[in-house]
Amino acid sequence: MKLLSTYLVVIAALLCSCQKKEYKDIQPALEVAVKDVQGNPVSQVKVSLYETLDDWKAANNRVVESVTDAHGVVLFTDLNERIYYISAHKEELNNKTSSVVLSNKLKLNTKAKIHTVIK
Repeated sequence: MKLLSTYLVVIAALLCSCQKKEYKDIQPALEVAVKDVQGNPVSQVKVSLYETLDDWKAANNRVVESVTDAHGVVLFTDLNERIYYISAHKEELNNKTSSVVLSNKLKLNTKAKIHTVIK
């Protein structure tokens, strides 16, 4: 009887400790690496994201903006699932003739990476 009581207590404890884990989706992230024409990373580049080509062309309604680190990289998090237009500039250098748009829509639980060249 004592053994049965012990088993019941152990089983009850195990059942109580089993909780359903809830996983939350993580908003998309985008890593932008900026390089010069020789392929060297460029730090302190202002990188902006836009939702439309018209906004990108006019430099209006920027979604978010940040600056590249010492490795020429900037990471944007908590983005929406969509395509973004990318502007990168430092002094007279910019990416107007390089990669300016993501080819695919960002997706939940992923980090996309893109390289762009400023000249």
